[in-house]
Amino acid sequence: MNKSKLLRLILFLFTIFSLCIFYDSVAKAGAGVNQEKYTFYSGDIKYEISKPASAKNAGQVTVLGTKNKNVKTVNIPKTVKNSSYTYKVEKIADSAFNGYSKLTEISIPSSVTALGNSVFSNCDNLKSITLPNSVTSIGRGLFWSCDSLNKVKLSENLKQIPDDTFYDCSSLEEINLPAKLKSVGNQVFYNCSSLTEITIPDTVTSLGKSVFFACKKLKKVHLPKALAEIGDSTFYGCSSLEDVNIPANLSHIPATTFYECRSLQSVTIPYGITYIGKFAFYGCESLDDLRIPGSVTYIGANAFKSCTALSRVSLSDKLKSLPEYVFANCSSLKEVILPDSLQYIGNGAFSNCRELTELIIPDTVVSIGYNAFEECRSLENITLSSSLSRISSGTFSDCSSLKAINLPDKLAQIEDGAFENCSSLSEVTFNNQLAGIGNRAFLNCTGLTSIELPDSLISLGTQAFKGCSGLSQVKMPQNIIAFGAEVFTETAITPVTDNDLLILDGYLLNGTDASGYITIPDSVHCIAADAFRNNEQLTGVSIPDTVTSIGSNAFYGCSRLESAKLPDSLAAISAGAFYNCVKLASVNLPDTITEIRDYSFYNCSSLKSINLPDNLSVIGDYAFGKCSSLKSPVFPAKLHSIGSHAFSECSGLTELNIPETVKWVGEAAFSSCAALRTVKAGAKVISKNAFMNCSSLKEAVLSDNVLNLGALAFRDCSRLSTVTLSDKLTVIEYYTFAGCNNLSSIDIPAGLEYILEGAFNDCKKLKTIHLPKNTFVADDAFEGCDIKISFVNVNNDAKVNIADNTANNDKSPKYPVYATRAGEDVYYLSGAGSYDSSLDLIIQNKSTKKTIIDDLNISSGFIVYKDFIYYLDINRNLCRYSLTTGKRTNLQKKIDILVAVYRDYIYYISNKSLYRTDIKGKNPVKLAALSTELFAHYYRGKAIKLYDNSIYYVTCNKQNWLYSIERINLDGNCHEVLAKNLELKDLGYDIYPVGGRIYYQTNDDQIHCINEDGTHTSVGYGNIHGVIHGELYYTSEQDLWKISAGNTSKLVVPGKVIFEYCQVSDVSDDGTTITLYYPGDDDSERGYLYLVNTVDYSITIIADGDTIWPARIIGDYLYYHKDYDYENGPVYYLRTRFR
Repeated sequence: MNKSKLLRLILFLFTIFSLCIFYDSVAKAGAGVNQEKYTFYSGDIKYEISKPASAKNAGQVTVLGTKNKNVKTVNIPKTVKNSSYTYKVEKIADSAFNGYSKLTEISIPSSVTALGNSVFSNCDNLKSITLPNSVTSIGRGLFWSCDSLNKVKLSENLKQIPDDTFYDCSSLEEINLPAKLKSVGNQVFYNCSSLTEITIPDTVTSLGKSVFFACKKLKKVHLPKALAEIGDSTFYGCSSLEDVNIPANLSHIPATTFYECRSLQSVTIPYGITYIGKFAFYGCESLDDLRIPGSVTYIGANAFKSCTALSRVSLSDKLKSLPEYVFANCSSLKEVILPDSLQYIGNGAFSNCRELTELIIPDTVVSIGYNAFEECRSLENITLSSSLSRISSGTFSDCSSLKAINLPDKLAQIEDGAFENCSSLSEVTFNNQLAGIGNRAFLNCTGLTSIELPDSLISLGTQAFKGCSGLSQVKMPQNIIAFGAEVFTETAITPVTDNDLLILDGYLLNGTDASGYITIPDSVHCIAADAFRNNEQLTGVSIPDTVTSIGSNAFYGCSRLESAKLPDSLAAISAGAFYNCVKLASVNLPDTITEIRDYSFYNCSSLKSINLPDNLSVIGDYAFGKCSSLKSPVFPAKLHSIGSHAFSECSGLTELNIPETVKWVGEAAFSSCAALRTVKAGAKVISKNAFMNCSSLKEAVLSDNVLNLGALAFRDCSRLSTVTLSDKLTVIEYYTFAGCNNLSSIDIPAGLEYILEGAFNDCKKLKTIHLPKNTFVADDAFEGCDIKISFVNVNNDAKVNIADNTANNDKSPKYPVYATRAGEDVYYLSGAGSYDSSLDLIIQNKSTKKTIIDDLNISSGFIVYKDFIYYLDINRNLCRYSLTTGKRTNLQKKIDILVAVYRDYIYYISNKSLYRTDIKGKNPVKLAALSTELFAHYYRGKAIKLYDNSIYYVTCNKQNWLYSIERINLDGNCHEVLAKNLELKDLGYDIYPVGGRIYYQTNDDQIHCINEDGTHTSVGYGNIHGVIHGELYYTSEQDLWKISAGNTSKLVVPGKVIFEYCQVSDVSDDGTTITLYYPGDDDSERGYLYLVNTVDYSITIIADGDTIWPARIIGDYLYYHKDYDYENGPVYYLRTRFR
C-alpha cells in the first residue's frame, strides 16, 4: 500500500471515529443512556441528571443553583424538559443556594424529597420558607446563618433534623416541629436569639449538643416524656428561660446543660436522674430551691456555682463526693444537709456561700479540699467529721462569723491559711494528735484570747497567729522543731526580753535588736525562723546545747556576723540559715549534723573553710554557692548527695575528691569554680552542668562507680586536657565536653553505646578517637573537630540469629514496648530517628553478647512472644521476625495499632475496629467497633486492655462526650457495658485491671473500682500512674500508694517526694527503685527523668530533654527515650546503668 492510500485510509477512520463521538454526545443529551452527571440549564436554574430519562419514563434531576446568584425569587418546577425528555425535580444539591445574599423567596415543589447540606446557608435576606411534605431528609447546616429568616414550615415527614440546621438564624421567631420527629442534632438552633417558645414533639427521643445554645429570648420549652438523651450545653446561655420540665426518662443532665440560664426559677429533677454534669446549672441566678433526688450518684464540678438565689439544697443520700466549686458563689444559700454517704468535699465547694450559718460535716467525710468554705461570712457553727486527718489550705478562711472550732481527734495537720481572717473565732479546742499548724493558719483571728497548743505539735508555721490582737495567753509545747517567723507578732503576748532577745517559753522569737557578740541563754531550745534576719549589728553568736532547732533564714543577711558557735544538739542547718552573711569567716559544724539544707551558707564570701561532719549525708541546693573564699572541703564517707549549685562560683576551690559513697552530684554543683584544677569523682550520677565553665580544670578522673554523666558536665572547661571515664558509662550526653578546646585525647570505655548531639563540639585538638563498634554517634557530635573516628569490636557484637531463648509464657498479654526482658535476654530499641525508622533492635544476652537487627523499620514498639518479634513497620504492615531463622514475614496490611499478643492470638486495630488473628496473622475476626475519638489513646496503649479471659475497652458517646467501659470475651462474645456516661480523666481515658477489678479515674480526680460482682466503689481522690508488676500505683496529696490484688492500699513513698505532675513509669523487681518522669513540652519547659529510692526516699535526676517519655527498669539498666529538640528531633532511644 502506497503512502497516499494509507493517508486516505487514516483520514477515513478518523472521520468515522469523530462521528461516533458526536452521536454519543447527542445521545447523552437526550436519550436515556449514560446521562449520569450530565448538567444543563432550564431557564435560569441549573440541573444535574441523577436518573436518566427514556422515551417512556421521566428521569430525575437535582437542582444545582442558578446562573445569576443575585436573584431575589426562585420558583423550582416539579418537572423540567431537556432535549424532548422530561425529568422530575427530586433533590436540591449541597450548597445549591449558599451565599445567595439577595434571595428573599423560594418555592420548592412537592416533587422534592431531599435537600443536601448547606443548601440555603448565608442567604441573608431569606425571610420565610416552606418545605413540602414530600421532603423526608435534609442535610446539615441547611439554613446556616440565614439571619433574616423568621418563619419556617417544615415537612411533616421529617424524622430527623441534622446538625446546624438553623445555626445563627438570629431572626427566627416561629417554628413548628414535625409530629413524626425522632431526633434533633447538634447546634440545630444555635444562637437563634429571637426564638421565644418551642414545643418538641412527643416522638423525640434525643437532643444533640448545644441545640438551643445562646437562644437568649427563649422563655419556654416543652421536653417530651420519651426524651432519653440530651447533649452537652443544650440550653447554654438561654438567659430568658423561666421554666423547663425534665422528663423522667432521662438519666443524665450533661455538662453545661443550663449554663447561665439566669431566669430559670425552678427545676424539678426527677427520680431516675443519676448524673449531673459539670457546670450543668452554673449561673442560674434565679433558681431558689433545689432538690436532688436519691437516684443521683454523681455531680460534676461547678454544677451549681453562682446560683446566687439558691437558698436551700437537699442532696441525694447516694452521693460520695461533692466536687470542686459545686456550690461556690451561691451567696443566698442558707441551708444544706450533707448526706451520711458523703466522703469527699472538693476544693472551694461552698466558697462564698455568705448566708450559710450552720453546717454539720458527717463523720464519713475523710477529706475536705482547699478553700472549701472560704468567705462563708455568716457561718457561725460547724461540726467537723471525726475522720478528718487534715484541714486543707484556706478551708475556712474569711469565715468572719465563725465562733468556735473543735478539732477532731485524728487531725494531724492544719494547713496554710485554714482559719485566716476568722475574726469572731474565740475558742479553738486543739486535739492531742495535731503535729503541724501551717503558715497563716490563724492569721488575724482577732477574737482569740487564749490558746493551749498540744504537746504533739512539732511544727508551727510562719505568721500562724500573727494579727490575733486579742491573744494574750498561750500554752506552748516543748517539742516544736520547726518554728516559723512572726508567729505571734501583732498579738497581746509579751515575750521575755533578755539582752534584746524576745523569748517565749524557750522559743527565741526575735533578736533583730541584738548587737555585738551574744550568748543565747540556756533557757532557749528553739530559734524561730527569721529570728535575726538582716541584723546588721550582730558580730558573733554562741548557741547553747539546749537548742535543738534553728529556723530557716534565722541569721539571713547578718552582714557583720563573723563567727557562729553551733550546739552539739543540732541535726540540721536549716535553709538559708546564714544566707548572705558576707563576713562569716568560721563556723563549727557539730558531728550531729546530718543535713545542710538549701542556701544555708549561700554567698558567705569570707568563709574560708568548713569542717563537714562525719555524719553528714545531704548538702542542699546552693548550700555553699558563691562562697568565693572557701577552700576545698573534705567530703565525709556518709555523704550521699550534693545538691544543685551547691558549690557553684566557689572560686577558691582548687581540687575535689568526691567519694564513691555519693549517689548524686546535682546540676551545676561545681560550675564556674574558676580555680578548680583537678577533680576525682566517684559519685554514681553526675548531673548536667556539674563542672561547666571551670576554666582552670586540667584533669578529671571518673571512677568506675560513675554510672551516669550529665549533659554539658564539662562544657567550656577550656584547659581540660586529661579525662578518665568510667568503664560503666553507656552515654556521653549532649555537649558534655563541648568547648574543651585543649582536650587532645580521650579513652572511650568499652561499654559506651551513645555519643549525643554536640558531645565534643569545638574540641579542636582532638584528632583521633576510638569507639566501640556499633556506638551510636549523633550527626554533629564532633562538630568543629578535625577528627578521625575508628570503631573497634570490643563487645563481640554480632549480627547473627540467636536460638530461641524467650519465655514460653502467655499467662499475661504482651503489649508493644521499646524495652523488655524475655527469658535471659533483654530486647530494646536503640539509636535515634524521627519515626523510629532508623532505630536498631538490640538483643542483649546474659553473657553481654549483643545481636543487632537494623533493618526492621519498627514504627511503634514491638512484642516478643515465644520465638518471634511482632511489630508494625513504617508502612503499617503487621510483621513478625523469627528469632531462630531471621526471616521477616508481613502478616497483615493497613494496621493502625498493634494492641497485644495473647494466648496465640494477635490483637490489633484497623479500620476503626478491634480484630484478632491467629498467631500467623491469618483468619482475622472483627471483635468490636471502637471510638475514633480515642485512637490517639489506643495508640499509646491506653483505653484498651486484655486481662484474664476478657478485653476491656473505653468508648465515647459523641452526643454528650461521655465515656463507657465495656467488656467482651477474647473471642468477641458476651459483650457487656460495665459503666457508662462517665467523665473519665482526660489524660488517656485509661482503665487499669488489677486482681479481677477494673480501676478508672474520673475528671474530678476520683479513683473508682468496678468489682468482680459488678458493684462500684470509690478509692478516693488521687492520680493514677499505672499498673506495674500487677499493682496499681497512684498519688494522693503527693503520697505514693499502691493497690494489690486484694484492693488494699499500701503507702510506698510518703510526703512530698513525688514532684507534682510527675508520672511513675516503672518499679524495679525488688521494689527499691522507682523511675518517674516529668514530660516537659518544649524549650521553655524541660522534661526530666528521676529515680526515687523507696528506702531512704532520695531522688536523683538521671536525664533531661525537651520531652522525656516513660522509662523502663530492666536489671541494672534504665531504658528511656527523649526528644533532643521537640520540634526538630531527633528522638533518642537510650539506656544507662542506674546501679
